[in-house]
Amino acid sequence: MESRVCFRMSGLLSLVILSVCFGHVAATFSVCKPRSCISGKATCLNKKCVCLVPHVWGDGTFMCYKQNQVATEVKNDPRLTTFNNESTNFPYPCRYLLTAVKQELKNLLNIKTGTCTIQVHAFNKRHNGKIIVYGYEVALKFEALLFSKSLSIITYGTHGKVTEGGTDNSYVTSGTYGNHLKSSAVAIFSDLIRNIYVKRYHLPLNNQYVVEVDACGFRATFVPYDTTLGLAQPNIPGLSVAINCAHHPQWLLKEKVMGLAPADAGGLTFAGLKTSYPGLDTVQAMLQRAITSGTLQSQPDASPKCSALKTAVDTCDKMELVKAYKLCTPILETSHLVKCISNNNPSTSNSDAVLGVFITCVNHFCNGGGQCQLFKSVYGNCNDPALKKLISAAACTP
Repeated sequence: MESRVCFRMSGLLSLVILSVCFGHVAATFSVCKPRSCISGKATCLNKKCVCLVPHVWGDGTFMCYKQNQVATEVKNDPRLTTFNNESTNFPYPCRYLLTAVKQELKNLLNIKTGTCTIQVHAFNKRHNGKIIVYGYEVALKFEALLFSKSLSIITYGTHGKVTEGGTDNSYVTSGTYGNHLKSSAVAIFSDLIRNIYVKRYHLPLNNQYVVEVDACGFRATFVPYDTTLGLAQPNIPGLSVAINCAHHPQWLLKEKVMGLAPADAGGLTFAGLKTSYPGLDTVQAMLQRAITSGTLQSQPDASPKCSALKTAVDTCDKMELVKAYKLCTPILETSHLVKCISNNNPSTSNSDAVLGVFITCVNHFCNGGGQCQLFKSVYGNCNDPALKKLISAAACTP
């Protein structure tokens, strides 16, 4: 049964009306200072980037979508929006499965000829006091009568330092990628008979790195973080994954995906998620889901501490886990603290230092204490209210 979410209109009717009224506006590059509107999809009206028809919902400075599309997004800091259009902070500097879906493969007559199985992994990392979206991976499998083809694509990096790679003839869900799929053409794989064109391209006006398969109703768009401009970056950095519901999605691995499948297709809302993790708020429940999902940490520049997180939380009983998350999550969420901890451990890279303190914190509450000296050391270097509260709760004298 199709999810009703697949055919929703924009949450604000006024935006739809504006899009219709101004749909004739030329699809050119438009600036709504300090942001730039998405070229060809949005324009600046009354100092706001508004999506243009046929795109009827979304954020005109990040991504606009058509009526029959649903999407999950991860923007920097990071902020995750699910397929149910619910958003939460997601301070997880590691690799995770964002979505998994099987779509109908359609020909030019819009007739189903096979299936497309798609998995999208994303990975975050620390940069100064921020946790940024560092890249994503797409595994694709096409199946039709007397035909099967797989390929996997990876895109990662920061502005000006983006790497694009891929492995042909393989459905990679973890591990390293080859140096294949280096075609200079937009279509890195094509099959004319079956209408399959796997397109990978860069849109420089908005600095978007796109992987798109129209025959499967799939598009992923990545905007890398600009380490020089930071908050002044003209387009919001992050990752968008859009699914066309006319291809009748079957949502896979619902128990693991962080984009959460649509609720009326058997996925979870945040309310349902919190029921699965009693005592945890939405941010904490999403962290626990990501940490315990079993996703391999095979991304470029992965912190070894990412793999150690599950071991730490697995030692907690239910009451200990709730207390640990309540007091330890600010270590990952507080920008000043993330930056200070990392700066005081210059020999570590990526997210090692802040994850190390988080793991130590969890171990303190789930393994009988014994970590007061580290807490006091961190507090002395990073005088932060969240740490002061943590030290008090840990029965450690400041």
